[in-house]
Amino acid sequence: MSSEICDHVGATENRVKAPKVLVVDDDPLTQRVLQHYLERVGYQVIGAIHGREAIKLARHELPQLIILDVMMPEIDGWTVLRQLKKTEATKEIPVILLSGNADLMAKEESLQSGAAQLLVKPISPDQLMTVIRRLVPIPWTRRLQKA
Repeated sequence: MSSEICDHVGATENRVKAPKVLVVDDDPLTQRVLQHYLERVGYQVIGAIHGREAIKLARHELPQLIILDVMMPEIDGWTVLRQLKKTEATKEIPVILLSGNADLMAKEESLQSGAAQLLVKPISPDQLMTVIRRLVPIPWTRRLQKA
C-alpha cells in the first residue's frame, strides 16, 4: 500500500468521531496518565477534578464512558454515580469506579453501585484498556493493541 493511500486512510479514521471519555479524579497525575493512554488509542478525553464538575460535564458533554475516582473532596464518587444514574440523560453512560483502597471497593456499596466496572489503583494500562475497549470499542484500536 502506498504512503499516499495510508495517509488517506489515517485521515479518514481521524475524522471518525472518537468516543468521548470523562475522567474524574482529584489527582492531576492520575488525570494526565489516563488522558495519555486514552488519547494514544483514539479516545477523546475531558477531565474533571471534583464531583460537581463531573456531574455538570457529564450532563453537558454526554460522554460514552466515565472513569470516576471514589475518594474525592466535597462529593465522593458514589454520590456522583448516584446522581448520574438518577438523571435521564446520563443514566445509561457506563461508569468505571477507581479507588486505591481494595477493601473499600469490596464493600457492598461498591458492589451495588451500578458501576459497569470496579478497579483498584494502581491499575495497569493493559487492564484498563481491556475494560475500556469492552465498554466503548473503537473500530481502529484493534491495530493499536499496545498503548
